[in-house]
Amino acid sequence: MIIATNVSALSVLASLQKTGNEVADATEQLSSGFRINKASDDPAGLAIANRLRNTGAALTQAQQNAQQASAMLQIADGGANSIAQIVDRMKQLAEQGASSTVGTAGPNLDDEFQALNAEITRIVGTTQYQGTNLLSATTDAGGIDATNSTYTTAGSDIASVTLNGAAASTTFTIANTAADNGVITLTDGTTTQSLLATNGAQSLNFNLLGVTINTAASFATGGGSTSTVAGSADGEKVVTTASPGTSSSLSFRVDATGDDSNDVITVDLGSISALGSTINVADQTHAAAALTAVNTLEDSVNSFLGTLGAAESRLNYASQNLTTEAANTSAAEAAIRDVDMASEMSQYSSANILQQTGTAMLAQANSNAQQVLRLFQ
Repeated sequence: MIIATNVSALSVLASLQKTGNEVADATEQLSSGFRINKASDDPAGLAIANRLRNTGAALTQAQQNAQQASAMLQIADGGANSIAQIVDRMKQLAEQGASSTVGTAGPNLDDEFQALNAEITRIVGTTQYQGTNLLSATTDAGGIDATNSTYTTAGSDIASVTLNGAAASTTFTIANTAADNGVITLTDGTTTQSLLATNGAQSLNFNLLGVTINTAASFATGGGSTSTVAGSADGEKVVTTASPGTSSSLSFRVDATGDDSNDVITVDLGSISALGSTINVADQTHAAAALTAVNTLEDSVNSFLGTLGAAESRLNYASQNLTTEAANTSAAEAAIRDVDMASEMSQYSSANILQQTGTAMLAQANSNAQQVLRLFQ
């Protein structure tokens, strides 16, 4: 029998320390709900779980972005639909004004027509989301203007040209024939807009095409029912040579996988503009020209609404997908990080019992050395 080294007590102490650590780990996991509370618990699992947690947080924000984008487009939808209703009424007024049955009431029709046209301008200017215009294009510093576009004339009747949203690399042709009765037309081959013009200097805003023509004092319309001479700008062209000067592109980040085109939904809504100030329905001739302009505006609004509706539909589906993806990512993280409470409770109970028995055995091992005292009796 030896007493200098209590081998039995040391062996029991080693086992007791092991079970004590197991009890402490199980207590930490049960109290926190996590299987991984520190890097030493599972280094690889912690790295994977942290990445999944970060991805889940980004996906949650992306889903909120999609919801906010949808709300943003709904504001634009409301404004555009209001304009569509106004255009319906303007078309009715132009149709009425183009008929001989209106008599001398043309100016009365024109009062409402001009008020409605002004309301379109107001709606376009005030339909915003967090300061972003939704119905009109926004300025692009790299866009075209009068200094980097070209135009050709037969004389000095066009003083300058201002471009605001005109298509790039496009030829716009002016038509101002003798039979046009003072109406000047501009076309790019697809879209045509007509405005009432007078002789002399004036600003003709072909807003549907993004072109404003500023005439010189020498400009002549060639109009009038008895005229046989074409206007001085008939057949002349405006040729754009650079990128468009305005953009209404909206970008919404709706993914968290990386920095590529799949992470962003870009919507090019285009823009809506009221009719030029020279469009009126004060008499039959002008009302007929106004009817053509209103029809073009109607097409522009319908095209805007079509693009808008498609974008809203896409964002709704993107939002649904992101909700599902975020939930599944959180579930994947939980499978790695979270503790199985039932399993861990079983481990805790076993370790707790072993700790109690180990404590009892350590006391017993310490008391065994006392048997040596009997040899001295």
